Amino acid sequence: MNKPIITVLLPVYNGEKYIKEAIESILNQKFTNFELLIIDDCSTDRSGRIIQDFKDPRIRFFSNKNNLGLIKTLNTGISLAQGEYIARMDQDDVSLPHRLEKQIAFLDAHSEIGVCGTGFRIIDQEGTLKNEIHFPNRPLLFSWKLHFFSPLAHPTVMMRTSLVKEMGGYNTKATYYEDYDLWIRLNSITKLTNLDDILFHLRKHDENTSQIHLDQQVNSSIKLCRELISKTLNNYVSIDIVRQLYLKNASDVNSVIQINKIICKLYKAFIQTNKVGKNDLKLIKSDVALRLFILSVRFWYNTRIWKIFYTIIIFDPWFVLKGTKYLFMKLSNNRY
Repeated sequence: MNKPIITVLLPVYNGEKYIKEAIESILNQKFTNFELLIIDDCSTDRSGRIIQDFKDPRIRFFSNKNNLGLIKTLNTGISLAQGEYIARMDQDDVSLPHRLEKQIAFLDAHSEIGVCGTGFRIIDQEGTLKNEIHFPNRPLLFSWKLHFFSPLAHPTVMMRTSLVKEMGGYNTKATYYEDYDLWIRLNSITKLTNLDDILFHLRKHDENTSQIHLDQQVNSSIKLCRELISKTLNNYVSIDIVRQLYLKNASDVNSVIQINKIICKLYKAFIQTNKVGKNDLKLIKSDVALRLFILSVRFWYNTRIWKIFYTIIIFDPWFVLKGTKYLFMKLSNNRY
């Protein structure tokens, strides 16, 4: 087999329930010049046997001698990758047929982009389609939202191998938030974005690592948010305030007022340090308005909050309509 353009990196640990479907979804890609690099991290179920039943020459299968955990297994994969690009894949998800084709076409056409995710649908244990999710599709909006959460679905990404290696791969100390940590580091040397196209089915179930270790993942992500916000502001921010901002749940009116000040200062600092065009500016302002609205709306009856509502309108004059739409969507629970 000639040197592949893409390395699809698939770590496996006790994935017998869904691994066959995950592998088939990669082998059935319309773009075919790839290697599927599968690394089994000492599974105790039938995962290894299921993988070895596949005879496709594009599969490179390795087994760790000892259980290394996800991060070290991913870093092993990065060191073994032969492709110019690394596409991530998880053992319980499904890549739709045009995923690799569309991502590599985009990255080939945009040399300034180092990481590209995709739109996706949530599926349950049985594969039933649930919510449709879209993350930021403009690099500058991505950089802004990176202050508040990880705006990439990890298993959907395609990355330039050289840049990931330049960053030293995944941080072995960033357990359960290794992707968010990597995006923040990569954002300092390249641009990151997402395609709007729905090219992936991401399975949510009780055995997801992100569900099992949710509290640790949230706490660690909040610390990363604080570090990034503090860096942009050049001023250390309270972890309690960042927690409320991350969880979109202010504890009281005083906290809302304090968070409002931080977001407005963060906006000014971000605009000053980035070359922001008209379209990006509009989107970032709209995001500021939404965040302030979410935090303030439950305290609407307090007159001290009314000034924040005025600030919201300054950022986005059309937010009266958007706020109503947001509330409707939350009440109907049809958003991720």
